[in-house]
Amino acid sequence: MTLTVNPSLDAVFEAIGDFIESILPNGVVVVTSDENRVAQPPPLPGYVQMTLRVQKRLMTNLDKFDPQNPAPTTIDIQQSVQLAMQLDCYGPASGDWATILSTVFRSEYAVDALDPSGVVPLYTDAPRFGTLVAGEEQYERRWIVEAQLQYNPVVSTPQQFANVVDPPGLINVDASYPPS
Repeated sequence: MTLTVNPSLDAVFEAIGDFIESILPNGVVVVTSDENRVAQPPPLPGYVQMTLRVQKRLMTNLDKFDPQNPAPTTIDIQQSVQLAMQLDCYGPASGDWATILSTVFRSEYAVDALDPSGVVPLYTDAPRFGTLVAGEEQYERRWIVEAQLQYNPVVSTPQQFANVVDPPGLINVDASYPPS
C-alpha cells in the first residue's frame, strides 16, 4: 500500500498562493521558488515568490479511527506542523504588498479565509528590504516577509483491530499449575 498525506504540501502552497492573489492587486502573480528553468514573471506589476523554509513538528502523533465502524481497517495518524514560509515581493509596489501580507496574515480575516484548506496563519515577522541584483546587474526591489503557518497533515495506514474479545475468566492457579 502506498501511503499519502492529506493535505499535501502542494495543496498548502496552492491555498496560500490563492489567498495572496485574493488580497493583492489584480495581475500580481504568485509563484513557488523551487521550479527549475522557469523564467521569472514580468517585472510589472510584480510578483510574490513563496519559499518553504522549515517544517517544525509541534506535537507527537495523534492516532484516530472511527469507533462507530464495526470493522475498521485503517487508522489516521495526524501530525501538527509549523511551516516557515518566506514571501518575497518583487516590483515597484512590493513594499506596500509586504505591509499588506504582514498585516493580514496576523488577522482573523486570514484565519477565516484559509480555514477550508486546513492552514492556519500563526504570525509574521516585520517586512524587511532585501536588495536583489539581477542578471543584468540592475537592482530590483524586493521586500521579504516570513509567515509562520500551521497545518495538520494526516497519513492513513492499514491497521488491525480486535473487534471480538473472549471474556476473561478466573482460574485457580494452584489447581491448574500445582507448585512443584
